[in-house]
Amino acid sequence: ANYLKCMDETTSDELESWCAAGEFHSSEVFKMYALRLFYVSAFGHVDEDMIASLHDDFKQWLGGFMSFTTKQIPGTSFATAMNARDRILNTVDVLIDKFM
Repeated sequence: ANYLKCMDETTSDELESWCAAGEFHSSEVFKMYALRLFYVSAFGHVDEDMIASLHDDFKQWLGGFMSFTTKQIPGTSFATAMNARDRILNTVDVLIDKFM
């Protein structure tokens, strides 16, 4: 796969979309771009629904770092974070299996 071409196309598409919108973009837009760029560079193509799911899971996982407890008690932010981490790892495993 031509990774540079994938990165260039992804970046061009993003910049074109941002310019066409003609408005301020929140940091979430840039986070999605970074996530999309990483996975496109690593795997060639990634489904947009998967990117959105990974983004949400990363936010939940990072939110768990602020938890008051490090026990996986159901309903706590830490337990939610660890579940999100497991989904991230499973998704990456699927991507790697498809890539191989």
